[in-house]
Amino acid sequence: MAKFTSTNTGINASGETFYFGEATVSGTWRIRPANGNLLFEKYDGSIWNEKFTMDENGEPLLSIF
Repeated sequence: MAKFTSTNTGINASGETFYFGEATVSGTWRIRPANGNLLFEKYDGSIWNEKFTMDENGEPLLSIF
Protein backbone atom coordinates (compact mmCIF):
# COMPACT_ATOMS: atom_id res chain seq x y z
CA MET A 1 0.00 0.00 0.00
CA ALA A 2 1.31 3.48 -0.90
CA LYS A 3 2.37 5.85 1.83
CA PHE A 4 0.61 9.23 1.75
CA THR A 5 2.35 12.30 3.09
CA SER A 6 1.58 16.00 2.89
CA THR A 7 4.03 18.82 3.30
CA ASN A 8 4.15 22.53 2.72
CA THR A 9 7.53 22.53 0.98
CA GLY A 10 7.63 26.14 -0.17
CA ILE A 11 7.39 24.95 -3.79
CA ASN A 12 4.11 26.80 -4.04
CA ALA A 13 3.22 29.39 -1.43
CA SER A 14 -0.50 29.21 -2.29
CA GLY A 15 -1.08 25.58 -1.35
CA GLU A 16 0.03 22.13 -0.29
CA THR A 17 2.03 19.51 -2.15
CA PHE A 18 0.79 15.94 -1.62
CA TYR A 19 3.22 13.04 -2.01
CA PHE A 20 2.27 9.41 -2.59
CA GLY A 21 5.43 7.85 -1.18
CA GLU A 22 8.71 9.39 -0.06
CA ALA A 23 9.58 12.68 -1.81
CA THR A 24 13.15 11.55 -2.59
CA VAL A 25 12.40 8.01 -3.82
CA SER A 26 12.15 7.15 -7.52
CA GLY A 27 8.59 6.26 -8.54
CA THR A 28 6.92 8.62 -6.04
CA TRP A 29 3.98 10.68 -7.29
CA ARG A 30 2.99 14.16 -6.15
CA ILE A 31 0.07 16.50 -6.75
CA ARG A 32 0.54 20.24 -6.41
CA PRO A 33 -1.14 23.49 -7.43
CA ALA A 34 0.63 25.86 -9.85
CA ASN A 35 -0.77 29.00 -11.46
CA GLY A 36 -4.39 27.96 -10.91
CA ASN A 37 -3.76 24.46 -12.29
CA LEU A 38 -3.29 21.11 -10.58
CA LEU A 39 -0.10 19.24 -11.56
CA PHE A 40 0.42 15.48 -11.30
CA GLU A 41 4.11 14.61 -11.33
CA LYS A 42 6.28 11.49 -10.95
CA TYR A 43 9.84 11.44 -9.62
CA ASP A 44 12.35 9.43 -11.68
CA GLY A 45 15.18 9.58 -9.17
CA SER A 46 16.62 12.87 -10.39
CA ILE A 47 13.78 15.15 -11.55
CA TRP A 48 10.00 15.52 -11.24
CA ASN A 49 8.27 14.75 -14.57
CA GLU A 50 4.89 16.34 -15.28
CA LYS A 51 2.46 13.59 -16.26
CA PHE A 52 -0.89 15.38 -16.22
CA THR A 53 -2.21 18.91 -15.70
CA MET A 54 -5.78 19.89 -14.88
CA ASP A 55 -7.05 23.47 -15.06
CA GLU A 56 -9.25 25.11 -12.43
CA ASN A 57 -12.37 23.87 -14.26
CA GLY A 58 -11.22 20.25 -14.16
CA GLU A 59 -10.28 20.18 -17.85
CA PRO A 60 -7.11 18.32 -18.85
CA LEU A 61 -4.26 20.45 -20.20
CA LEU A 62 -1.70 17.67 -20.79
CA SER A 63 -2.34 14.09 -21.85
CA ILE A 64 -1.24 11.25 -19.61
CA PHE A 65 1.71 9.43 -21.17
